[in-house]
Amino acid sequence: MCETDFESEYKEKILDYELWIAKAEELLEVAGFLEPEIEKMWSEMKEGGFLKEHYITIYFMLSSYALENLLKALYIKTNYQKIEAELKESCELPKSIKNHDLWKLAKELDVVAREWGEETLLKKLSRSAVWFGRYPTPSKPKDLKRFHDSEYENTPIPFSSYMNTDLEEIRTIISRIKSKLNQNIP
Repeated sequence: MCETDFESEYKEKILDYELWIAKAEELLEVAGFLEPEIEKMWSEMKEGGFLKEHYITIYFMLSSYALENLLKALYIKTNYQKIEAELKESCELPKSIKNHDLWKLAKELDVVAREWGEETLLKKLSRSAVWFGRYPTPSKPKDLKRFHDSEYENTPIPFSSYMNTDLEEIRTIISRIKSKLNQNIP
């Protein structure tokens, strides 16, 4: 139960989906600084250059944080009363938004094409949020697994492969979420 002023402020901030959007925009702004370097890297690779994975993994990490905030903003906007009730029971981040599984949340909010390509991208982004973009190793050995089973195809999802279309696909998903956020939701 939220009783102190500090806890009231905490609750207000969780329920203010616009704060989640604002933080996402800040993260996207910073991720944007890496985009020219990544585009340059892809061009250089066509000429025999090397993959500069650190640009991509950090970009993925920042983008995953932004996507997570946008998805949580949409979840809060569409489930305001549920989140408010959860906060009354326990003044902690509600379980419904206390994870980094972008694929699961995006499916629940119906903002992704339920196909292998977007599943792959969102699962790679989730991995970047949890550890790959910021630590040299995960907290559990099993998370070093290089492939993950897909829900839609027998083709496994490769976690360590990147494509020159990833940035545009991330932008497309972000645009789709923002569009849904701009809709009037009762």
